[in-house]
Amino acid sequence: MNTETTPVLASSVARLAQDVDAMRQHREKLETLVRTFATRVKTDQREIESVLSEILGRLHVLEESRPASASPHGVDRPVGSPWSHRATDRDWRDLSAWVDWLGGHYAPQLHLRIWPCWPAHGGVAEELAALRGAWLAASEADAASGGTGQEMAYWHQMWLWPTVERIHQNYTFKNCESDHSPDRPGRPTDAAALEARIKAASARRNDV
Repeated sequence: MNTETTPVLASSVARLAQDVDAMRQHREKLETLVRTFATRVKTDQREIESVLSEILGRLHVLEESRPASASPHGVDRPVGSPWSHRATDRDWRDLSAWVDWLGGHYAPQLHLRIWPCWPAHGGVAEELAALRGAWLAASEADAASGGTGQEMAYWHQMWLWPTVERIHQNYTFKNCESDHSPDRPGRPTDAAALEARIKAASARRNDV
């Protein structure tokens, strides 16, 4: 080998080695960043699941602590009955005051406002009652954590605006800005079709 080219070759090899080492270090940094990102995603997911579990747990506790409401005939209403069938006069007034506070405090854009006739819309009333229940649980959890938790942020993101938007998308309530637009309830189940389906299902069970 020509002795004059040896220093040049050695220099090239040295630079190549440096480039390879720099690439290795860059890859290690990238791998570290990816692992850190994945860990944070898992941590955030666990925190969200924990917050949701706590909110649902507190809602259950609130529901269990509420005195059982009896029907006019002295028979307890079924557990699965809607809020509007279980609510007392005080419950309705508390919900009304909260809805008014919500509209005044947040003052949303016109197309997202809760129109005054909301009590006349069964589905809307149920949605708002559930929204208030989630707010009560989140507020209680937030107070217990000294304001350092994520409960209220979660309520705003996952409950407040999705519920308000859903109310305006899925009900005739969206047409009530200037005048009340009554609900148009769905037609009842076809009794003949139901009986036929029950008989067919019973026959299949007997054949097994």
